[in-house]
Amino acid sequence: MLALLACPNNSQINKLTKYYQLMEEVNYYQPSADMSMEAIQGYYETLKSQYSKDFPALNSNIPDATFFEVPEALGEVYNPASYFKSAIDSLTAPETIYINKENAGSYLGFDIISHEGLPGHMLQHAYFKSTGVHPLRSVLGYTGYAEGWASYAQFYSAKYYPGTEVDKRAYEAKCLYDKAMLYFSTLIDIEINYYGKTYEQMTKHALYSQVFNGSNSSKETYNYMVQNPAVYSSYGYGNYKMEQLRGKFKGTDYEFHKAVLSIGPTTFEILAKYILN
Repeated sequence: MLALLACPNNSQINKLTKYYQLMEEVNYYQPSADMSMEAIQGYYETLKSQYSKDFPALNSNIPDATFFEVPEALGEVYNPASYFKSAIDSLTAPETIYINKENAGSYLGFDIISHEGLPGHMLQHAYFKSTGVHPLRSVLGYTGYAEGWASYAQFYSAKYYPGTEVDKRAYEAKCLYDKAMLYFSTLIDIEINYYGKTYEQMTKHALYSQVFNGSNSSKETYNYMVQNPAVYSSYGYGNYKMEQLRGKFKGTDYEFHKAVLSIGPTTFEILAKYILN
């Protein structure tokens, strides 16, 4: 999908435009949007009971995540959720996730827990620090790896979604839509912050004019992209690289996930060198 979006010809643009419009029309069905702390805890327990089939399990000394609500005063300016990294020198340090019920956007509770908790950020950080690596490795930041892993884990976790078969299929469809929009946003990020496209240029582009249509909200979106360069790219391109590596890796999903988590945060070039050779 990302390769298709990167160099679209006229035929591909027409297909993508129709796809975008169709997904907007069918997106009326949303799996449960319950963001209560009871629902959040339930999603965590579901993922906790399922993830170790496909991912390495956490050390038994690592505690379960504790969930807190973002204060109402910060609701409008805070992210939908965030995982606070636990202390790198203790396996028993608290694992903390904040949930922003006031500004969750299009995210559902299951999205948030699979991204921030298990098997997303929490698994990545807590598992890596339990491997006995030098503490310096735990504080070096590689946003593409971190958000790429969390996004990959979020989409992969669609197979664990609870409910009826219809619920599961609907959630899988939502994940496909979310992934396409994430890639789409990544390309917009590149157009604006790498190629320097102005708002006026974006409104005239055959594909991007779907978003930048002259409305006030589209201008706000453009300004947000300018003020936060490469944010979407770390998620979209990061996920793309994780999926690309999975396609090249010779082994099971479990073996791939363990290899990526054991090597830990690094560049994708180094990651590929060690897991593909």
